[in-house]
Amino acid sequence: VVDTVIGTGIAWAFAYVLPSWERSQLPALVQRVLKAQAAHVRTSLSVDQLQAVDNAPELAWRLARREAYDSLSALVLAVDRSLKEPRAVQPPLQALEQLQAHCYQLLGQMSSVKIMLMMRRGQTPSPFAVQQLQAASADIDAHLLTPLAHASDADVRLPKPPAPARVLDPKDRDLLPWLMRRLAASRILARQLQADAAQIHQALAQQNAATVPADAAKAA
Repeated sequence: VVDTVIGTGIAWAFAYVLPSWERSQLPALVQRVLKAQAAHVRTSLSVDQLQAVDNAPELAWRLARREAYDSLSALVLAVDRSLKEPRAVQPPLQALEQLQAHCYQLLGQMSSVKIMLMMRRGQTPSPFAVQQLQAASADIDAHLLTPLAHASDADVRLPKPPAPARVLDPKDRDLLPWLMRRLAASRILARQLQADAAQIHQALAQQNAATVPADAAKAA
């Protein structure tokens, strides 16, 4: 009993002298989520999957989708563990919840685009449709993979969709309106994810800066 009490006291003391809060793990987890989302978008919007003769693109998409969900699960578990920590060292929960919600919304948009493209597998898409898929993939990839910066409300406004071609291929008339809408929504979700990640990064940096003097005072 005495040994147990001594061990508990030592563990409790070191939890405050040398703590390891969950917020220290969050930057890496958030970065993993953004990278996984970007990879999932690239595989979902890939034009090669329409003309593939094997299941390699489908396997790549399944792996990317699994990594997207695994990264989100790791982030959710870390946030759940942080709720048991002192309130003063808890991460920005609201921003983290917004990040998770926007991730799931982006996954939903990509699932819809994937279904629309798979229904036309084996067909040659029009050059305009290919251009829009590639442009959206590059735009989303740039927002999710660029270093975190200060995001403003102007950054997350819905981008104006490009004007469709004057003469549409008959096989694209039932695809392009819905495809353009999904791609525009995916673009704004990517910008919102960038803003959420920047907000989390700033909040964690401010918390770390505020706790450094307190830890130095305790050590003194």
